[in-house]
Amino acid sequence: MNKQTRKEFVLSQLVRLEECRNELLAAYFPSEDQERARQAMEHWLDRYIRMAETLASQDSLSLEKEIPIVLIGCSVDVEYLDPEKPQIETYTVCFPEEADPASGFISFLSPIGQQLLLTSLNQKVSLMTPDGDLQAVIKTISIPSSFPWRRARAARKRTE
Repeated sequence: MNKQTRKEFVLSQLVRLEECRNELLAAYFPSEDQERARQAMEHWLDRYIRMAETLASQDSLSLEKEIPIVLIGCSVDVEYLDPEKPQIETYTVCFPEEADPASGFISFLSPIGQQLLLTSLNQKVSLMTPDGDLQAVIKTISIPSSFPWRRARAARKRTE
């Protein structure tokens, strides 16, 4: 993927997030008793946007074979470090309306999605799951070759 395409990818995700940010916050944190959680998510989104904007402005983006951090829309290979049954899972972190966990598409608002966003290549992470904390390492981060896949996927979901 060339520099322009990587930059377009990052910028398109930022534009989309800015466009639907208020809707997402209202939908996922609708009541006043969720105000603290909503504020925490707003702070987290601000941090995400700053980091993505910084990445988009860097000339080094053209030198990278892969995107250096997990962003919305990225596919990420996660190697679970369980000595008894090591495995690699591939997730695509997506917007909530595109989520399909059985197919590996996880919402960036989901607990795993939030924990994966902004992680970097070869970073060790402790993923909190219903089954407990799982130790893992980020093996690859990539932009799906079918970018902008999200438009086709969202259109398909609307017609189903």
